[in-house]
Amino acid sequence: MTLPDPRITRREATGLVLGAMALPAAAHAATPAALRAQPVKSPLDDIMFRERMQNWTLKVQVHLQAYYQQSGGTIVSTPFDVKEGTFVFPVLRHTASSWVNTDDLTSDLRWNDRVVATEPTAIVDHSGSRFGLWRFSDKKGREADLRLQIPMLTWETWFDEKAANEVPWPTEAWGPNALSTFSPQYAIDYTSQPVQDLVKKWTQGKDPKSIKPVVLAKFFAQQAVEMFQPSGNGTLADRDTLKLQGFDMQSASTTIERERGSRHDIAAALVALYRAAGLPARPVIAWDLRESKGEDRGLRRSGGSGDLKSWVEFCLYDPKAQRELWIPVDIDRIRSKSSRAPKLDRTWDYFGTHDELDDALPFAHHYHPPIAGVVAHGSPMCWGWYTSPRTQIADQWLDFQSQKTPRRSNDPVDTGDFELPPEKNKRRR
Repeated sequence: MTLPDPRITRREATGLVLGAMALPAAAHAATPAALRAQPVKSPLDDIMFRERMQNWTLKVQVHLQAYYQQSGGTIVSTPFDVKEGTFVFPVLRHTASSWVNTDDLTSDLRWNDRVVATEPTAIVDHSGSRFGLWRFSDKKGREADLRLQIPMLTWETWFDEKAANEVPWPTEAWGPNALSTFSPQYAIDYTSQPVQDLVKKWTQGKDPKSIKPVVLAKFFAQQAVEMFQPSGNGTLADRDTLKLQGFDMQSASTTIERERGSRHDIAAALVALYRAAGLPARPVIAWDLRESKGEDRGLRRSGGSGDLKSWVEFCLYDPKAQRELWIPVDIDRIRSKSSRAPKLDRTWDYFGTHDELDDALPFAHHYHPPIAGVVAHGSPMCWGWYTSPRTQIADQWLDFQSQKTPRRSNDPVDTGDFELPPEKNKRRR
């Protein structure tokens, strides 16, 4: 089944460029505290809490090499020849379990190992995502690399499900980030017939909005655990170097028809089902260090280091306070305990409450950037580029590494305008 193409044009993407991305924070800092608008009290204030926090630096490298092929016994390649081009890579601001200090992000774009750009321009796009654009012109060569160092804060989440169960569907329009999740997105074909039919089956033809959002989200998660069988890793890697080459994904409708898929496929399917029911949802794609618990040495399939992980966040919204709250749902971890889903009247690990997210470093809400004309090579992998006058032919690999930044528990945390969830004392279930 053909996966849906991104629908945002390059002209629209350029029009979204925020050349003054630091202005909101600067304006906030310049406003006396006494004159700042006081936040409106919301029932969402006492639902999500954070626990153990950690500081990280996520290091990402996207490597492109001119495509080599054998012709008549001779290895030949077609060098890059680009008049105008742009690299695109996501830079998340925050998720339910993370916050990125975009002011401290460092990057460089290299051609033939020579730096040609260091400063990205950000655009606000989909599901609260922010994409960095690294532009270049008149470049020829055989190699191109984009390297980023992304500082972030992560934390464990704790969820008051009893209180959340009382949150109703909003009587007014969803917030802008929530509304943007209903835009077309790679692999998440929530308007397809198989997705729509399964929602009707699970709700027995009733209006999904007759069920409170959290109750609906948990019921769908339970059904997904029971229905979908894990199959495959969901990524492609070079056999020799183990470098990541891209996602090996199918559409959400295909996952439903086959009733099996990788952790990424199942996450995308649950996102599609939530959206089809009218509940804003987004995938979270992260570098997961649950096995290594600390500094890692890059992608290693068998070495116990990090690996790519996907889970789901759905949205609750309070229109009076104009506040969105995103709740994590990790089907992969729920199912790792048992192929039978827990009972609905019990609280679950990994539904809202998740004590491993401090070791997961989110970097994307998209498996491919939703900008028309942006391509990756071989397989989609969160990044992309567009080049003119023609699309280049290339081999690609990506490398992820991470380093923990030591911090004392009493160190102050300056997150600017972003308000951290309330801290909750350690509890052990």
